Parts: sequence; C-alpha cells; structure tokens
Amino acid sequence: MLSLDVYSNGEILVSYAKPISRFLERGGRLIWGIVPTNFEPFAKEDRKSLEQRLSSYWRVLEQKGIDRQLLLSRSMLSPATCCLINPDGELTVERAFQSVKALSIALRERFHLSWP
Repeated sequence: MLSLDVYSNGEILVSYAKPISRFLERGGRLIWGIVPTNFEPFAKEDRKSLEQRLSSYWRVLEQKGIDRQLLLSRSMLSPATCCLINPDGELTVERAFQSVKALSIALRERFHLSWP
C-alpha cells in the first residue's frame, strides 16, 4: 500500500505513471489522501471540487496508459493528512472523515463500483 497526500502533491504523483502502473500490476494499492484536514483548505473545498481534483489525476494516469478499472479497483480514499492543530480542535478532522465517506459514495456511483 502506498498512501500519499495527493491533495497537495497530486501533480507530482501523476508524473510517475510508469512506476505506478507496475506497482498496481503487482497487486499494489494506492490510498489517495484527497481531503484536506487543515482548517483553511478544508473550508475552501466541497465534495464536488474534491471529486473533480481526484478525477483529473485519474484522467491523467489513464491518458498515460494506466487502465482505469485497474486503477479504481486498487484505490482507496483517505484524509490528506492528520491535523489536530486547527483552531476548532478535532472538528475539521472529523468533518474530513465524513467528506471521505461522501466522496467515496459519489465516486462509486459515478464509476459504477461495488462495495468490497
């Protein structure tokens, strides 16, 4: 498993399409840390904007030759980081986990993915 903060580093990740492809083909899984947990970035995002950001990364990888079904079947979502220094304490982090769940449901519906 490879877990990354793609909210902040997604452009860097997609530049490594060939190694990612080999990783997935060997059974690897990617954990997409897409939901920010810092107060200010979290306040600027919503489910739709995060879905668009993540989908754009997936589109780039697909254009670089990674099979979409392989990529999606070996992907999980998570918060981008764990941040407990927010002015609201843990509230933003809790909301981030709720956003991960909502985003996961929306993406499963959009890409017709079943629950494991």
